[in-house]
Amino acid sequence: MKAIPSALRRSTPLVRSRPDSSTSQRRCFLVVPDHHPPQQQADAAVTPGASAFVNNSSQASSSRKPPGLQYGSIRKSWRGFMDQLKPFPKLQHMALEAASFFTKPEELEFNLPRNFLDKYKLGDKLGEGAFGEVYCVLPMQQDTARGSELQLDLAVKIVPKSRVVSRKDYAALKQEGRMMVLLGGTLNVVHFFGAYEDDENVYLVMERCVGGDASTRLSGEKELDLTANPKQEERAKMYMRDILHVVWQCHLLRILHRDLKLENFLFADKKEDSPLKLTDFGGAAFLEEGEFLHEVHGTPLYTAPEVLKHKYAYPSDLWSCGVILYRLLSGRFPFESGALLDERILHEEIDLESPPWTGISDEAKDLVRQLLERDVSKRLTAEQALKHSWLRPSAPLSPGALTTASAAAKEATKGIAGPALNGTLVQRLQLYRSLNSLQHAVLNEVTRLLPLATKQDVVVLFSEVSRDGSESVGLEEFAAYVTSGGYRLTRGEAIGFLRNLDLDGDGLLSLDEFCAALLDWPQLQSQQPDEFAKCANQVFDIVDQDKDGLLTLEDIAELTPFQQSGKHSHSFRNDLDRCFQYTDRSGRGCIDKDDFKHMLHIADGAYGHFPRRLRL
Repeated sequence: MKAIPSALRRSTPLVRSRPDSSTSQRRCFLVVPDHHPPQQQADAAVTPGASAFVNNSSQASSSRKPPGLQYGSIRKSWRGFMDQLKPFPKLQHMALEAASFFTKPEELEFNLPRNFLDKYKLGDKLGEGAFGEVYCVLPMQQDTARGSELQLDLAVKIVPKSRVVSRKDYAALKQEGRMMVLLGGTLNVVHFFGAYEDDENVYLVMERCVGGDASTRLSGEKELDLTANPKQEERAKMYMRDILHVVWQCHLLRILHRDLKLENFLFADKKEDSPLKLTDFGGAAFLEEGEFLHEVHGTPLYTAPEVLKHKYAYPSDLWSCGVILYRLLSGRFPFESGALLDERILHEEIDLESPPWTGISDEAKDLVRQLLERDVSKRLTAEQALKHSWLRPSAPLSPGALTTASAAAKEATKGIAGPALNGTLVQRLQLYRSLNSLQHAVLNEVTRLLPLATKQDVVVLFSEVSRDGSESVGLEEFAAYVTSGGYRLTRGEAIGFLRNLDLDGDGLLSLDEFCAALLDWPQLQSQQPDEFAKCANQVFDIVDQDKDGLLTLEDIAELTPFQQSGKHSHSFRNDLDRCFQYTDRSGRGCIDKDDFKHMLHIADGAYGHFPRRLRL
């Protein structure tokens, strides 16, 4: 295949992860992808294969498959010998372990770009943990196309390679990377924008959360003391919705975090209603239904009873949520630390009667009881906790509440449509961000082929945002609309979304880019399946120029996202290779129409997995 519609080309220099958690009491590693494509400036976008909550059962399981042999963890000159041992798996495993032991840090390879210091200038030091330092970071060259006001507030975590002392450590980075891929769409996890390396370090460029960790901020402001802050119960509700929502998202994807605590939640900014973002997936684990873990792991004060008994699963995360809620409401932990902490966790009755509990609502105390339930069969799941009466008013929104929010937002935006698309705009942006670059490219072309009637609501919204009637919307213009349109969204989050929508990197959103991100794909696929299938087939036929009904990696490579930037032209082949592997369900090295349609399928109700972030 030699030709391809230019509309199917876009750039995706993407991976996501989390920032430093210097207060963690254990060793943790940040995501370093196995093959990360060359990157330009840190653009928010989606990691390959990151279709979180999209055809959930198939994709999540495929992403949980263990990675291949980690040859990057051993000396380069030894890798050929390891291939010769493939017929003898046990011997090969032993040889890899031994080779890893004798491999020097500078010989480790993560296949990352090695030009971090050419692209970024280190700013002030923000902090230092046991396994890395965090700095503010500034691009060497401003992104003039997008304007200085749309530059993201970034930080970099510098991880010395000397910390990766075994193949187990190396593999832990890979597993964490797959987790961050799956969670890449949600606002509840810190954005990860790029990874680089040199002989000594790995550099992880990420969103900077300036609000600090929840424990430090809340304790410093004495907000954990109800007697000092009578409104704390309402604030605790807001925080717990964010916390339980991201735990629900993790469990949907078969991820057990294992170290939930206030120290691992960061405030996006310093505003009172700042959203919380989960960090530190270094100790998390993939876990199938019916499976159990046996290694004691986590922070002692947040540890569930079953963890101490060496047999635990998803409910252990909910116990930790109960400890967090107990601390938010009372300012203390349910059990005193000390030599007898384990015994107290296993047997001591939980105090919900003495001050300040006398001034806390019965509904709040009931949720605490059901989360700190020692019988795991009776403990609430994250989904059940979100539906608890204490949290119910905003999860989900009632029609009346949504109407009220819409009215308030319309007033705030002074004539621009209020929370657009029935208050699902931010959910749609998160869902779109969870898709991989191949899905983005194809959906963008499907959008072109859809009749106007199927995308009328989004086209109307586009015309309202573009008040001067132009054929494109400026990123700053849409960022202002989103942040003032009735949503609890930081400016940095809005900018991150919008840079992801800008497929061609020109600093503007075309109508097709706008519609591809904001169309109600689940509804379109469920209510107008014939129309969607017709357009998807047309896109397949455009790519399949030899008309054999199959797309190979070489065919799909014509869709590889490209971005022109001065003298540079990067093709992100490794990104596409992972997208292809996800789409090729049979593993035969080609994609048929069924695979193609499966890749584009978005499960009905997928938006519900993401927070609305509406202001009420």
